[in-house]
Amino acid sequence: MIEMTKRLNKIMSLLMAIIAVSSCSVKTVRPEKYGFSPDASATVNTSALQRALDGGRRRVVLENPGVYKLNGTIYLDSDTELICAEGVVLQKDSSYTQMLVNRGAPLREYNENITVKGLTVSVNGYDNPPKGGDALFGLRAQLSFMCTRNVKVENYTLEDLGKMQYGIQFNMSEHFTLDGFVIRGDKDAVHLSSCSDFIIRNGICQTFDDCLALNASDWSSSNCVDGDITDGLIENIVDEKLDPTSGELCRLLTGAWVDWHEGISIRRSDVVVYNSRLYRALAPVKDTTYISTAPPTIDTFEGTQKDSAGFWWKLMRRDTVYYSTNIRNITLRNIRALSGRIAISEETSFGDGPWARNFHEEVTDPAKFPSYENILVEDCDFSGSSHLFGRNDYANSEVTFRRVRGFRHGFSISGPVDSTLRDITRFEECDFSDNVEEYDFNIYSGGKVVTHKCIFPAGVRLGNVDGSYSDKI
Repeated sequence: MIEMTKRLNKIMSLLMAIIAVSSCSVKTVRPEKYGFSPDASATVNTSALQRALDGGRRRVVLENPGVYKLNGTIYLDSDTELICAEGVVLQKDSSYTQMLVNRGAPLREYNENITVKGLTVSVNGYDNPPKGGDALFGLRAQLSFMCTRNVKVENYTLEDLGKMQYGIQFNMSEHFTLDGFVIRGDKDAVHLSSCSDFIIRNGICQTFDDCLALNASDWSSSNCVDGDITDGLIENIVDEKLDPTSGELCRLLTGAWVDWHEGISIRRSDVVVYNSRLYRALAPVKDTTYISTAPPTIDTFEGTQKDSAGFWWKLMRRDTVYYSTNIRNITLRNIRALSGRIAISEETSFGDGPWARNFHEEVTDPAKFPSYENILVEDCDFSGSSHLFGRNDYANSEVTFRRVRGFRHGFSISGPVDSTLRDITRFEECDFSDNVEEYDFNIYSGGKVVTHKCIFPAGVRLGNVDGSYSDKI
């Protein structure tokens, strides 16, 4: 806990320094001088706002309330502030993907020191995720950041999220804050992968799909890049009631893969390593296994390479080589669940479903399995949530729940298939007195559960158990 506090203090210090640096030596620009207006066409507004932002080192202020139509992506350069007054709404007026994205994203070039305050966007029915050949395939949020450092987003509002795109997404991003947001609609509200040193706080979600997706690995169309998620604080979030709903309040996913070789089995969304590159397999959503006989060689982020087996290779990453993704040093604090869905879900398992398998069948060495490490969930009210779900057949996992109440429908916890892997879920000073199920814990496959000073309605009730349970720390 001391180490976690030190990390969080470090993050706060870094962010304060970022804010101070990014606000210096910038020119204030008002896009009205270029024709930006609620009465202007979407083409004029898109051009005017982009001209005001071009080049960075600018504070662009939108101060006149109104709905401003846009028909193309707005690109944010380094050292940029975009400040929106109350009543300003940026609204899609045609079918395109990201409403705003940092300039370097398509080429994986880093942008730094970007601040967005008071942004309200309206999807207006134009829901359009990127296609497989796009350089940013998998980066599907209306407000997207890819390859960034020192981003700050404050008071972001989106209340008509569609079925295909996220509210906000960070990929390959370091040292960022999302402070204050309201996101309502169908798809994921906040989606992360390959991120470090971040704070997400003071948010309201009401989404059919995930409220918070910490997906170090994901389907091919959902992550532009897979990668570790580390050193983050998520606090003061409300998951509003929505019926029906799907997804989770907070989903955590990891994965692992191998080197490409002739004859390797490939399924949709598989990742392989070849020639110091990471490649992902694109394929239709169907229950098909392909046998690859020729290696991926495409070396640009735009476009795809068709494999003779019938799927397509997509270059995912060439800056580094790794064989698994992990989630480490994450604190979730003061989160309130009003929706009846799963509150917290960890998933690392081998599956051959039609959507993806994040864990390749040839990863057999437990030393190469992913990890969930130092995950702390504290002072949360999950009284509206259905249950806790953990399925970590092929991962190390260490998670602590402290002063948490709720999980009305108990716990389903599945441990690792290999006895050398760590798997422990701790509950400390938690109140589960509202549990309405016949059992409190189902513990499978060697999972280990420890409780300490917890309140249960009539003592601890165990369901299907082939792991271990203890009431001692």
